[in-house]
This record gives sequence, structure tokens and C-alpha cells, in this order.
Amino acid sequence: MLAQQSGQEAAAELQPTTVLSEDEAAAGLVALGETYPGGLAGLIAEFEAGACADLASYDEASPSCQAILDQVAALGAGQSAPSTMPDISGETDPTVYPPEPRDPSDDLTSEHIDWMESEGAPADLIAALRQEPPFLPPEYDGWGSPSGPEPSVSGNEPGTLTNTEPPATTWPTGPTATTAPTEPTTSTSYPYPTTTSTTLTTTTAAPPPPPPPPANPPLVVAVGDSPTSGHTSAWFRTTCDDPLTAWVNNLRIALGTPLNRYFNFAHSGASTADVIGTVNYTNPCGVVSQPVRPQLGDATALLAANRSVRGWANVAVFMAGVNDSNWTTVARQLVGRQLGGRAAAAFGATPNWAVANPGACRDWLFGNPAGNPGAPPGAIPPAWNGRAVSGGITIGVARIALGLINSDPGAQVRQLLYYRWTRDPNLPPNCGPAAIGATTMLNGWGRTGITIAKIVWAFFGGDARRIRAVCEQMWFGMANIQTRIFSWANWRLVPGWPHPTAAGNGVLSGCVNGTLPRFPGAGIA
Repeated sequence: MLAQQSGQEAAAELQPTTVLSEDEAAAGLVALGETYPGGLAGLIAEFEAGACADLASYDEASPSCQAILDQVAALGAGQSAPSTMPDISGETDPTVYPPEPRDPSDDLTSEHIDWMESEGAPADLIAALRQEPPFLPPEYDGWGSPSGPEPSVSGNEPGTLTNTEPPATTWPTGPTATTAPTEPTTSTSYPYPTTTSTTLTTTTAAPPPPPPPPANPPLVVAVGDSPTSGHTSAWFRTTCDDPLTAWVNNLRIALGTPLNRYFNFAHSGASTADVIGTVNYTNPCGVVSQPVRPQLGDATALLAANRSVRGWANVAVFMAGVNDSNWTTVARQLVGRQLGGRAAAAFGATPNWAVANPGACRDWLFGNPAGNPGAPPGAIPPAWNGRAVSGGITIGVARIALGLINSDPGAQVRQLLYYRWTRDPNLPPNCGPAAIGATTMLNGWGRTGITIAKIVWAFFGGDARRIRAVCEQMWFGMANIQTRIFSWANWRLVPGWPHPTAAGNGVLSGCVNGTLPRFPGAGIA
């Protein structure tokens, strides 16, 4: 049964049984996964569809789930989180799909440069692009270079789970200030309707009366990176952070949440460390924000001051992890090889051997100690550093989820997994399977991070069912993906590719909406 409590009620009742840090949970999970049937992937599956799929708190868990949790706690006690995490993605589709046609206007042609000059682009940028081969000065390059300042060393340091509510904050966003809603004064559990069986008859218990709407509607709050921030290219112009074009705004509309109860703190280019700890953040478009608090600080203060009430839960969502790695730099080289010519000169490109066949691209992307027949002799180092930074990605996801749920234990927290796609005209066709494999691998570390958050929260006495990783999409074709490469923001090159189109935003929001439980006759449970 899913207890429906307000955020303040839930916080008041949390009584930790075993205090387990994110590091300890990660270490114990990986250690148990080494001997678990199916490995770490099999163990993660227990929390998604197996013995611990309905895990709320430790005390409410089934005996089989408690046995798993006990082993994780015992193996992880006093240990640090692994610096790298196992790959739980399994086999992905090896099919090489033919690319869709490219937009002929999306190229670094003399006509495009003439348009830039007529629109007032800086003279030194125009001169550099007219060179043969063209040159993109670093100050005008918002793609493939770090999108913000170096993440703080303490950005992914563990926090402390507390139930201390910060002072009320007046928020400038929206037509009216956001204030704490009226909360119930008594602590009551409100289960879903259940079926009670006897030897003679089967009856259905009457559902509890739907709670009245709160004085202030529930919040929709978002943190994360570019797909969530509303990164959009239109008419050769890029906007990095536009909350009204983001998939989260579609979700807000579907939930009936007023605009002044929607807060999207996500930023294009953000890593998990940026979400957790970076202030004075500069997005790829060159726009500086977050002067006082990082994304997670803004989101948690808002949620704590406006906690969920029974039957009307706040919704907190995020995407993060890809920018912890050098994926953007790798993607840039793949695009340079596919487009060739002046684009390859401006962006750089993969070696020719790396796109000769799917196996070669896989070796280039992930590395191969045995080498490749088409490559120079010797071991091939990985172009993508995802595996090397996988421990930080995993722990970063866990800490974002725990920060959100700790600030409002009655909220519904969702990590939206990264979408995958085929037939991309901007990628070498032979590299499509490797790109899908990398994204699936990244999502596996995100799912592991959410499992870590569930374990920590369950031991803390919270309801781990309120934390989920959801909606790993596979899109066939480019209808849901922006394709434009040559797009500019403050005359910095910032592609719209590969962010979702309006159609893609609709698919993402619809999927996340479908994962949110409803309280009969009310709002989000």
C-alpha cells in the first residue's frame, strides 16, 4: 500500500534504522553484484522489477528484499564508492541504419557566412571562417569546450540527510510569490483502495475521500542539463535555457500546474557536479546564472518551503550525467567526419579507419587493448572517457535524487533517462550502433545511481517508491531530434543537435507523466 502523506508529515516520521551513505551503498551494491546471479545488472533488476521493486522503507520491505539490503549494508560499511562502475547495459542493437537526408542549408557555406556578416557577427569571427581551411576561434566556440566553469572539487561530496526546513524564501519567478502551502496538523496514512479476501466473499474497501486541493497548487521543479533546460535552435539562432520550450513545461501543462508553480533550474551543459555545487554557472551560449546557489540548492530550498500535501504531491525531475564525460567532444569529431570538408576542418574529425565499419567505430569509441586491423598498430585508447568517470556519474545521480527527496519526502522524484535514436544524418552510419551503446551504458549508470538513492532512502525510513529512473526511449528516425549543427548564440557556435524537437518534448513529457501515480479524485499521489 502506498502511504499518502504530506511532506512535513513524512519528514516528521522518518526514523533511520541504519544510516548508510551514498558511498557505502554504492560500494556494497557493486560488491554484492560481483557474486549475484546475473551480476550487477541482475541485482539492479531486483529493485526495478524483482524482490525490491516495491521497496518503501527497510522496515516495510519483504524478507527477501531485506536480505538484499542487509548484504549491501554489510559489504559497504565504511567503504568508499568505486571510482568506476560496471556496465549493466547488455547487448544493444547492432543494426546500421541508413541516415536521413541532411538539411542542405545546414553547412558552413559562403552564403551562411555572408548571412552571419549581414546579421552583425564579429569581424574576426567572419575572417576566421572565411579562411581555407576555416578556423573557429575558441571564444566563439560553445560546442565541445567546457560549457561552464570547472566543477567544484566538492561538487559531488556527500551531503547529510536532514529534515531541517530552511527559512521561507520569496521567489521572483512567476506572477505571484511562492509560499508554503497549508499543511495538515495530524499525521495520517492514506492507503490506496485494497482488495480484502475471505473464504466466502471478496470485497473492495471503500477508497478514502479525496483530499481537497491545497491553497497553493503543487510544484513542478526541474534540475539538470540541456534536454531539460529547453535547449532550442531556430533560424540559425540557439537558446540554451528556455523553460517554456522544455519537455518539463509540457509535463506542467499535462498536470494542470499553473505557470507560477513551475521552476526549471536546469542549464545546458551542466554536469552532475554543476547541478550539485556550481555557482556563477556559464552555459554554452555564454549566459551567466546561478550567482548565489547551484541548481540543487535552489530546487531543494523551494521544495522544503512548499512541501507536498496529502494527495497533491510536488513533482521533481532531472536529467544529468552525460556532461560529466567528454561525450560532446567525441560527438563533435563524429559530426566532423560525417560532414567532411569545411566542417571537418573547423570541428576536427575521427580518423578514417574509425568509421570503416561498426566494429572499428566501437573500438575507437570504447577502446580495444588488442587493437584493430584498420588502425595504427598497438592498443587503441578509448575516445570516450565514460567508463573512467562512471563512478562520479553514478554517485552524482544518487545525490541529486536524494537531495530532492530529502527536501520534500512527499514529492515524486523522477530521473528521465537519456533518449536514443537512429538514422542520424550528422553521424557516420557505422557509428550509430556505438553511439546507442554509449547512451545505454550511460543510462545504466543512472539507473545504478537511482538504486543507490533508493537503498539509502529506505534505510533512512523514507518511501523509496517515490524515486525512480524512467523512460529510456528508442526513437527510429529523426522526427523527435533537432538536427541543426550551424546555429549561433551570441555568435558562439551552439548546435541545436541532438536536443529534442517539440514532438520529442511531447513524447518525453507524456512518458514521465505516465509514471506518476494518481490519488483517486485528487492529484499526484
